This record gives sequence, C-alpha cells and structure tokens, in this order.
Amino acid sequence: MFQQIIQRFNSSSIFNKSNAYFTLITLLLVIEIELYTTWRTQFDPHTLVFYFTGLQLLIGILPLILSRNLRFSTDTPWKIARGIPLSIASVYGIFYAYRLLKPLFEQVPIKVSNSDIIPQIQRFCKEFLAGRFPYTPFGDFGYLMSPTYLPAQWLPYLPMDWLKLDPRMLTFSVFALIYGVFAAKIIQHNTAFLKAIVLLAMPIYLIFEVFTYESPVWSLSVEQLIMGYYLLLGISLTTESRPFQIFSIVLCLMSRFALIFWLPLFIFMMWTKQGTRTTLTYCAWIFAGCAVLYAPFLLKDPYIFTNAQAYYDLATERCWAEPKPSPVYNGLAFTIYFFEKTGNKAQLIAELKQMLFIITPSVSLLFGWIWWRVKDKIDAPLFAICTLKISLAVFYAFIQIPFSYLYITPIIMSSVVLYRFGHLRHKL
Repeated sequence: MFQQIIQRFNSSSIFNKSNAYFTLITLLLVIEIELYTTWRTQFDPHTLVFYFTGLQLLIGILPLILSRNLRFSTDTPWKIARGIPLSIASVYGIFYAYRLLKPLFEQVPIKVSNSDIIPQIQRFCKEFLAGRFPYTPFGDFGYLMSPTYLPAQWLPYLPMDWLKLDPRMLTFSVFALIYGVFAAKIIQHNTAFLKAIVLLAMPIYLIFEVFTYESPVWSLSVEQLIMGYYLLLGISLTTESRPFQIFSIVLCLMSRFALIFWLPLFIFMMWTKQGTRTTLTYCAWIFAGCAVLYAPFLLKDPYIFTNAQAYYDLATERCWAEPKPSPVYNGLAFTIYFFEKTGNKAQLIAELKQMLFIITPSVSLLFGWIWWRVKDKIDAPLFAICTLKISLAVFYAFIQIPFSYLYITPIIMSSVVLYRFGHLRHKL
C-alpha cells in the first residue's frame, strides 16, 4: 500500500525522473544554441569545436542511454482546453519570428557583394523559367562558377521569382508551415503543458538567438528552408506514415547530400522490423522521388553532380589560400586542425575529405550494430532521430568549408530529439 502511494506520487510530481531527464536535455539544447551564438566568441576556436561537437553528440547519445526499456506514451487524453492555448502560443511564436525577420529582409539587399547564395538561386529560377538548362556554368558574378545546388534547394523558389517577390519570405513561410506541423504533433499528443511550451519555444528561441548574434544566417542564406526539411523529416520519423517519411527523405536528399550517410542505417532498421519486401518498396519510392526531381537534369548533363563536387573542391582551395579564412576559424568544425597542418593544401583537403568519408559511415555502422543488439528494448523513432542528430554532427564537424549557417540544420534536430524523448516514460 505504501509503495503504491510512493509510486503514484512519483508519477504525478513535477520532480519525477522523467521531468528531470527532460529538463536536463532542455538545458543541453540551450547550451548548444548559446555555443553557436552568444558564447562562440568567448572560446578559442580550437577549443570551441570540442565543446560544440561534443555537446551535439551528447544530445544524441544521452537520450538513447536514458530511454532503455521505455516506450512512447501521451501524458493524458487529448483535451481541447489545453490545445487552444498551445495553438495560440504556436501562432504567436511564428508571428514573433516574422516580426523579427521581415525588417531584416528589408534592410539587407540581395546582391552578390553580400553573398552569392540567393543570387545563385535566383539565377537557377531565371534560367529554368526561360527554358534554358539551369546547370550551365556561368560568369555573371565576375568569376566562373559551376552551379552546385540540388533541385529541392532552388525549385521551391520558382513562384517567388516569377512573382518578383523576396525569396527569403518563401524560406520563412516553408519553415512556418513545418513549425505548424510540429506544433500540431505536440498538441495532438496532449503533451504536458509546461513541456509543450518548452518544445514550442525552442525553434523560436533558436531563431531569436541567431537573429541577435548571427543575423546573416537569416538574411544572406536560405538555410531556414533546409532546416525546415530536416525538422519535417524528424517529425515524420515519429509517425508510422511511410509516404510522409519518403516525402521528407526525398526533400532532404535533394537539397543536401549529408543524409546519405545516415539513410543506410535507417533502411537497416526498417529491414529488421518490416522485412525485405517492405524495405525494398520503401527504397524504390525514395529512388523514384529523387529521380523525378533530378533525373531530367542528369539526362541533359550526367556530370552535373560530379562537376559540382569538383567546383566545391576548387572553392575550398580558394578559401584555404587565405591566411585565416573566417569559416575555418569559427570554431564549429575540426577543419581548423587540417588547415593549420603544414603541407600542400590540396593534399590536406584530400585528407579532410578522407576523414569525413571514413568517420561518418563508421558512425552509422556502429549504431547499426547497436540497433541489432537493443532493437527490442528501445524506441525505434527515438533511435532514428538521435542517430540522425549524431550523423549530422559528425558530418558537419569535418566539412571542407564550415560556413556557420550550415549548423542550423543539426541544431534544429535537437528539438525533435527532445520531443520524442519527452514522451518516453512507461516501461515495456
């Protein structure tokens, strides 16, 4: 009788183990964002990279350790009275972000002298709408350039180019829509009110901190679109909807190839649970989705992907030719250690690429082995989300030019880790 009273108290107390774990992971997320923004200049870049990368890995690994023998469960039956204020909070969050970013877009003009990211996308759209092949090398910006962007990174902007509207508003609109999906998931599962507020606040907090300390990420890049794609992928992994997952995976694959190192692990996970036939069908649909977006361009020029990688290597050599290039010294990647080694720069770049192509797949192989051993004792969606977080952290820790805007994507995955982890509480 006494033990039942204690157990009932523990399950209802705000100080129970589940809430303590949730608070811990939340704190780690806040520190991750602060290391990326406010605290970045407080550390030497040689040291910061260990803190930043180590913390990202911890956010991916710790929930897996703490969630053994737990399963997904909603807190209480769905209640309209709780859903209404949370819906209002999510709408306010998007409105607040809009009020922050719209003046920024108006103040910072789109021009090559600021950044060639958005001008490249505008050129893609202009060439495509004019019926010309968009992947033809060009010299419009004062230097010869090979187009490097994958289709999902520029095709969504076609309506904005046709209507002569600021493409950054589409970037924000796509993120706002996906944030709305994230909020709907939180409300649908009737997450405990305080947890729901924290989950809704984290993406908006990220936007605010980046706006305050790293505003070019929002004004000069379109990373918010990629961030939205990966947030959507994370959300899809918490569902059993195969079409939703396939759609999200195709968007991520066709915007940036970082996903290819994690995808085999996810396919392996599916094979262990769903069998060969379902897995092959799943892969076929992913291939078909990618073919629809990319094959028309590859048929015109089958070398556009390899040409893009060759151009990226050339751009890396140009960047590394500078005495202390700012992307390398931002403290977000181990690139700095390769850059500072003595020797031929081209050889050092090759060594960095080799390290990337060894470590990142090795991480997936390691977690594939771990999954095989614990697949019946751990929540599969959490395992998929956490390993995606880890894979992205490792991948971006060894890229050739670690532009700061790229790290928004692995950071946003932490919110999905927190969402799924926050609902794991009942023992199997």
